[in-house]
Amino acid sequence: MSAQRPVSSTRSTGALIATLVIGAALGAGAAMALRGGDARLRGRITAAMPSPDKSIVALATATPCAKADAWCTELRIGPSTDASKVAAAYDDPSAVCDEVVWTPDGTRVGFVMRGYELRLFDPQSLKEIGTVRLVTEEAAQTRRARGVTFSENGRAVTFDDCPRAHSGCRAGVAGVPQ
Repeated sequence: MSAQRPVSSTRSTGALIATLVIGAALGAGAAMALRGGDARLRGRITAAMPSPDKSIVALATATPCAKADAWCTELRIGPSTDASKVAAAYDDPSAVCDEVVWTPDGTRVGFVMRGYELRLFDPQSLKEIGTVRLVTEEAAQTRRARGVTFSENGRAVTFDDCPRAHSGCRAGVAGVPQ
């Protein structure tokens, strides 16, 4: 049995908070596996959410890019104890994942990227199955989508369309490809 590597002191407070939230949702064992130093989860957890039945976790990690002094994003989906399967990896430091959301039936998972688009994945095959623009790319310079939630039937998402620099969110809704 290998010894567990201690948590790096450079790990961000946000990653620790995400680990604690996941721990509350999945149980202490899963949180320790995510936090504990599994080499496959190097980097910081930037967003995470367990599936509705809590059998799978989807998360985004910021990992060092090939480019110097930059962080890139990996989207991971897998068993709640290690989320070891990489669904997508982005070499572009601007491809940041802010939020993870599941359909109520757990058949699709969405990653909110760059604050304006929702990338949809099949959690079983790990294939990307679509993209939904929540805010236009032009509007994304000053606005961002937050609080994304799928409708009961998974055919639409609601979200808060918020200014990036100040308060004043408004309601947003977008259709989801089937």
